[in-house]
Amino acid sequence: MKSRVRYRSLRLIIIPVLFILFFFRNTSSAQEVEKKEVWKIKGYLKELPYISFDKNFANIYSTNLIHNRLNVKWNPSENISGAAEFRTRLYWGDDVRATPNFSEQLRNRNEQVDASIIWFETKNSAMLTNIERFWLEYKSSKIAIRAGRQRINWGIATTWNPNDIFNSYNFLDFDYEERPGSDAVKVQYFVNDLSNVDIAVSPSFSNNTSVVAAKYFFNKGTYDWQFSAGWY
Repeated sequence: MKSRVRYRSLRLIIIPVLFILFFFRNTSSAQEVEKKEVWKIKGYLKELPYISFDKNFANIYSTNLIHNRLNVKWNPSENISGAAEFRTRLYWGDDVRATPNFSEQLRNRNEQVDASIIWFETKNSAMLTNIERFWLEYKSSKIAIRAGRQRINWGIATTWNPNDIFNSYNFLDFDYEERPGSDAVKVQYFVNDLSNVDIAVSPSFSNNTSVVAAKYFFNKGTYDWQFSAGWY
């Protein structure tokens, strides 16, 4: 089978590159003038080989994954912040061969806009990059407004979070620490240090899967309480 190379819009390649170049050009001068970190960049590179087999060890499948994460944070002032995070994965092995349209199975269905680049896909391997986070936020002492690709955390749980209606995830995917995000707008109003009201909207452009919800959180009697309602 010949290699199949798919090209996305050129803008998806140019925008992240310009974003990173802008970081390198402005970091030193910003720190000297304002004496604070306007830009932050971090990431990691890791490898995950894995093997699967049936109970009789008759069929053994071996696949390898190289996973890179690049996170860029922007803080020009006390009230404004933004972020862009990129996830690149390189797969090769039996899972790629055994799965038709392997790269399509990696798509995060919470994301309404396809911001991924498939660099190549062959019979045995595939490499793709996805913009995992891309948001801008305004925050004051009483209100915070964030728009873009983000993770909306409305509860804390070790394995399964029943309140995670905006960006649900597969808890068996232990190689995905950051968890998926969703394309949404979120508004928070801080009643006090232990109480807030959230309203979030994640629109759908292709089918009737939009999510609109509100949450009220407060602390009373040494317990955290949360009430939520919406359209899901």
